[in-house]
Amino acid sequence: MKLKVRGASETEVKSVLRNEFKESIDYRNCSKNPESSILKVDVRGTVDVGKLYERLKKMSSSVKIESVIPL
Repeated sequence: MKLKVRGASETEVKSVLRNEFKESIDYRNCSKNPESSILKVDVRGTVDVGKLYERLKKMSSSVKIESVIPL
């Protein structure tokens, strides 16, 4: 799936993915648009987006998941 996350750093997103979903995911690509605060992440495997959002929200109160695109 492809995620677009706003308001969280690449380090925060990778940390949550590594700690919460370590068995089920393989994140390959993280890219940040220098003109915006949107981080694009490609994730292979199963991720509970609600759980991901709650974990990111604990790290950064302004985080938003802009879009989720299944592959």
